[in-house]
Amino acid sequence: MGGVWAYAPQAPSKSNGGRASRLLPGQPTPNFAPDMRFPASLPALLSDLVAIPSVTPGYDSGGTPSGERALGDYVAALLEALGAEVSRQEVAPGRANVIGRFLRRPQAPTIALVPHLDTVGVQGMTVAPFAPEIRDGRLYGRGACDTKGPMAAALWAVKTWSQTTASDYNVVFAATIGEEELSVGASALAAAGFHADFAVALEPTDLRVVHAAKGVLRLWVEAQGRAAHAATPEAGDNAIYRALPFLRHCADTLAPAFAAHRHAILGPASLNVGLVDGGAGLNVV
Repeated sequence: MGGVWAYAPQAPSKSNGGRASRLLPGQPTPNFAPDMRFPASLPALLSDLVAIPSVTPGYDSGGTPSGERALGDYVAALLEALGAEVSRQEVAPGRANVIGRFLRRPQAPTIALVPHLDTVGVQGMTVAPFAPEIRDGRLYGRGACDTKGPMAAALWAVKTWSQTTASDYNVVFAATIGEEELSVGASALAAAGFHADFAVALEPTDLRVVHAAKGVLRLWVEAQGRAAHAATPEAGDNAIYRALPFLRHCADTLAPAFAAHRHAILGPASLNVGLVDGGAGLNVV
């Protein structure tokens, strides 16, 4: 289903944790009021986050608008309701990082909580992606784990902290876009000079503290050929065949060489060929 969608609350129920939300076709997406009421419970907050689609552009969004704008507006309104100074950093048209600052004491250290707003697509899901449901103590829906669950937990922690007078540190909540597309939002945040004395990147880790992560280098390799009819392959130059020695070299030589380099915490370096695409048709070289 296509069209324009709007955020609207549902009646409380066991399946939505006491309060959830849904998207209705045929209505414009509203701006959330800065004085909106904070959800009454953590499951209700997570239900709200899951019910607002924020699929990264390029993924299957199930007929909902792609991008993080609606969720960013909701998170910004929540942060404003808690007393944060909220700003937006536009990274791409209609797509902005949302930064909420709680400044208690200028000289105090700053703690940053950094979740991402976007999710992967909905293709292949066996549950309704944007109609959150609680079963057996678990909430189901797109992004419930990665990473709207950690985001809800952090927002709830900030809510609890904001009700105190503690001034040992300042808090910045920085929700970024495009984590599922090379972390473009986090990159833009860093490039703009964002600084904190301590930061927590919010990702599902089974409640383990993860203090190191592998880096990544992505390469796109192209093999050139010359097209011909499959009945006369000698008239062409098959680019797929040209790529085969490189692929074998990756598997037989490069991958073992990478694996020989080990990190004390992260283990061996790794190599993966994740996508191979070539050819124009079955009858074409």
